[in-house]
Amino acid sequence: MNKPKHTPKPPRNTHQLRNPGLPLDDDLVGGVLDDRGALCPVGAVGHVDSFRVAVTPYSPLMAPTSAQQSPLAGQIALVTGASRGIGAAIAQKLTVLGARVETAERSTGFDLADPAAALRAVERLDRLDILVCNAGLVHRGPILEMSLANWQETLSVNLTAPFVMGQAAARLFVAQGTPGRIVHIASMRSFVPGQNAAAYAASKTGLVQLMKAQASEWAQHGIRVNAVAPGWIATDLTAP
Repeated sequence: MNKPKHTPKPPRNTHQLRNPGLPLDDDLVGGVLDDRGALCPVGAVGHVDSFRVAVTPYSPLMAPTSAQQSPLAGQIALVTGASRGIGAAIAQKLTVLGARVETAERSTGFDLADPAAALRAVERLDRLDILVCNAGLVHRGPILEMSLANWQETLSVNLTAPFVMGQAAARLFVAQGTPGRIVHIASMRSFVPGQNAAAYAASKTGLVQLMKAQASEWAQHGIRVNAVAPGWIATDLTAP
């Protein structure tokens, strides 16, 4: 007697992003990167395991070693929160791939809790090809003790800034007539809220929905919008 086929379950401690039903081509917009760095398009599921990241300090002087290793040559990328951690690693990699990398964080004069500063970070650029919304903020503590100021600051940095910057970037892409790319850094807390980080979890959940909405609306312009949902990474943000 034939045994029924067994469908393996995802490994434990993984997180899924599912957006079924959108009639988009696989090579267009919307999705999540899995633990191997592969893009899962809209409607697919990406599993992201916990891992650690170690980077050297980002420097604008980093340059690609050859034309063959420079697929992003001539392109301009804007990375938020690039002074350390995940953002520094992203900026470093984009530079190695040939992009000219601009950054936006408090150390460079952009407090992304202020929507005007978030807008200025994009509008100062004459051209843009890639936007990576990485900057994040977490205020830890039980909901019963959370202040409204901490709630609002978290949502301002983690959700409002990506909305403002994504909108400004998309308008620039359309004006340029180029198919730009936007990547949002979500979180495992987009799917599993945990405890003592309610504002962070709410903002990252909203960020995933924002990505889906942007991807759906901007597909007609050839703009790709994706999200990466990392697991636990050893950075200053996750330090006890």
